[in-house]
Amino acid sequence: MAKGKPGSSVKERSVRIPVNDVELEGNLALPGNARRLVLFAHGSGSSRHSPRNRYVAQVLQNKGLATLYLTF
Repeated sequence: MAKGKPGSSVKERSVRIPVNDVELEGNLALPGNARRLVLFAHGSGSSRHSPRNRYVAQVLQNKGLATLYLTF
C-alpha cells in the first residue's frame, strides 16, 4: 500500500464501470485525506499495471490526490 501525507493511508481497489455495452476496468486509490481525483484513461498499448504509470499515480497519491486508472 502506498503512503499519502503523514498520518494517512491509501486504500486501493479494483473497479468496474459499466458504459453501454462495455465495462471499463480500473484501479481506484484513495488517500485518507483526498479531496480531488485524477483520472487516467488509456486505450490499447498502455497498462494500468505498468511500473511507469503506477509510479505517476503514487506520486499523485503522496500529494493527497485520489487516482482512478482506467483501461479499455
